[in-house]
Amino acid sequence: MRIAVLAAAIGAIVTISPLRAQDLRIGINAGTSSFAFRVDQPGAEESSLTRLAIGVHAGYRLTRALELETGLSWIRKASDGTMQGFEEPFRTNVQMDYLQIPALVRLTVPLGAVVRPVVVAGPALSIEVRCQDRRDVTELPTSHINCDATDRNRSDWSGLVGGGFAFGAGATEIALEGRYEFGFRDLDDFNVTETKSRGFTVTARLSRIVR
Repeated sequence: MRIAVLAAAIGAIVTISPLRAQDLRIGINAGTSSFAFRVDQPGAEESSLTRLAIGVHAGYRLTRALELETGLSWIRKASDGTMQGFEEPFRTNVQMDYLQIPALVRLTVPLGAVVRPVVVAGPALSIEVRCQDRRDVTELPTSHINCDATDRNRSDWSGLVGGGFAFGAGATEIALEGRYEFGFRDLDDFNVTETKSRGFTVTARLSRIVR
């Protein structure tokens, strides 16, 4: 599974590599993610946990301000919460690691030569590579993600929207961006309740135009 995901990401980046060198930007990004799994159940309470997010990205500039971007990021989505059990509420902790491949439109507003506002939006595919769940009950209700289940969804489609600021001039760029992610897919769709991911990522990015 991991090899297939890496191959897909490399293929996505390679498809834009024959473009003119001055239009190709590649870089790295690192920061934090803060997610929660929203459960459609009365009385359910979920709180987000902050974890690491790292990755690489590549973009093709259509114009001076407009860019198409993809990449490969490792993101951990983790959440603490309280769920309703068969008899009484119980505490839960879920941590899911994903390899995420976005397809974004990135708009840089040319207001200044050194500091420029940035807006990003687009869909993303996330492939699960690890899942851990902890709970203080032995008998699991049907309203909670069970990492041991064989028929649950192990991928997620989501929408990304956000923005930030880019700094620098010339071939090298440093940026600080925040993105809100809302998952479209029910991660536990064989149950009667819906479980979807919601959260933020904040990353620092270093990129350079390939000459």
